[in-house]
Amino acid sequence: MADSDELFVFSEEEVTIDANLIVWKVLTVEDDINYQNALTSSLKDLELENGYQLKLLTANSVSQAAAVLSAHPDIALTFIDVVMEDDDSGLRLVDTIRAVIGNSDMRIVLLTGQPGFAPEQDTMKSLDIDEYWNKSDITVEKLQSIVTSNLRTWSYISQISAAKKGLQLVLDASRSINGKQDMGTFSCAVLEEISNILNITDGGGILCSSSAVNIGEHPIILSANGCFKGFEGKLVKSDLLFADIYRDVQRALSEKQHIFSAHYTIFFFDAANLVDKNYITVVKSDNPISEQNEYLLKVFSENVSNRNWLTREIKNMNKNEQSQTQLLVFQINQFAEKAFTFGHDFCQKILTEIHGNIFNAFAAYSPRIALINKRSFGVLIHVDVNNSAEMFNALHRQKCEVEKVNQYVDVRILALELSSVLDVIPAKIISLAESSLNDADTIHSKYIKHTSSKTEALTRRYRLLAKLSTTIASGGLRVALQPKMDLVNLVPIGFEALARWQLDDGSFVNPEEFIELAETAGLISELDSVIFDQILLTIKQLISVGINLPVAFNASSYELVDPLYFEGNRNSGNQ
Repeated sequence: MADSDELFVFSEEEVTIDANLIVWKVLTVEDDINYQNALTSSLKDLELENGYQLKLLTANSVSQAAAVLSAHPDIALTFIDVVMEDDDSGLRLVDTIRAVIGNSDMRIVLLTGQPGFAPEQDTMKSLDIDEYWNKSDITVEKLQSIVTSNLRTWSYISQISAAKKGLQLVLDASRSINGKQDMGTFSCAVLEEISNILNITDGGGILCSSSAVNIGEHPIILSANGCFKGFEGKLVKSDLLFADIYRDVQRALSEKQHIFSAHYTIFFFDAANLVDKNYITVVKSDNPISEQNEYLLKVFSENVSNRNWLTREIKNMNKNEQSQTQLLVFQINQFAEKAFTFGHDFCQKILTEIHGNIFNAFAAYSPRIALINKRSFGVLIHVDVNNSAEMFNALHRQKCEVEKVNQYVDVRILALELSSVLDVIPAKIISLAESSLNDADTIHSKYIKHTSSKTEALTRRYRLLAKLSTTIASGGLRVALQPKMDLVNLVPIGFEALARWQLDDGSFVNPEEFIELAETAGLISELDSVIFDQILLTIKQLISVGINLPVAFNASSYELVDPLYFEGNRNSGNQ
């Protein structure tokens, strides 16, 4: 490791962003100003490949970071200090970026000067982060290597996301397909989109075809290009296509899934609920499809079955359809631990197996299945589907075969009838189901039945949290004094200060409820600061009327070990 004097190179020069360059944004969230200056100064000399330039952003607290993240949704890489205002401020910020903001593309590197507080192995298991470093181990060379590798990864991921959104818009049009002519227009748009991404050249091509739902009938080709040009209107038969492509087209129709091969990819689109047809798209390339392009094609094909797609399915239902539909959520237990122990490929195979198990269990009911997060599937089916204990017991503990080895995976299941959330916007319905699954009262349950009362309780928490943030910021919390009595002489000898929150209608929120909300949302420090200021004002009022008794108040143990907490309160007392 380099000498400490060579750890960072300082430079005060401002970097001007060239409008013609592609800008990669890097954010550092760090309450140690000196260390942050060292980070940013070291990165100013980082040499990027031609056409790219670095833009450095900084924040010194979680609240400042929230403002920066809001103003710059295209941040590529974020360095986050674990311990800032609170011991777990950095960990909460990571959860906010991934779970609340929903940014899965951003690269996150955690930094710590206290590795014993958040051990690397436990943190990597529990949080969706990309790297974790002890500050003392980072040299200038190591820092620049971390930034360079993560920026390249982010660039690739963001390209996939952008392309995925492009095709997503095309696929959205499929809901209005009502005949062969419309499907021809649709398939041409799909051909153009995929051709642009893969840069199909001579020798390769794409064709789209439709097939009746009944297996055994030959699909008819609707549109084609490249090596398939001129096939429009013909039936997909063994004498028309290469033997291996024809065999896999039949397999895709039979198994209702996509087929990936070294020189071609076959997509299966199920539109039986729209026009009583299925659709097949074949992409052929003379050159082997690269691993990156194969992954890109997988992302595209799976895009019709993800969280956004499921949300749009709900959004496009009328009230009558919603009242006849239920959402089932299947959440894999200890998925993060499995990913950490066995790796990404293992977990992808587990997901594939469980997807198949769910589909087979509900195949008779035309289930609409989507992967809604890294470990959960959402399923839309009719409310009359038998949700018997026997069925869910079979699905709770699932047998999966991975590399010819039987694995047993435990799954938690939630059932939510859409009729119980008719007043909730579709974008929040899935989040509501996830909140119900992870609620403290149901965290150990195998099967949860979401009810209207549960919706009301969770909605109330959301609303209270929004009001609490505003109330804290405006100093709207108040203090009540509870006397401490000398039981012998029956005279007061002091007071205990208690936080009170009164709503506009005159009612009071239970302190246990809003304090727990503040702790969960990371607002407890701000709440305590407001209450402390109120206590100081109350003490002055008591002294002004001749009452000079001690006032006790409650403080978090995390704050009591933070020297800045006492410094901040001392400053408040001098105002």
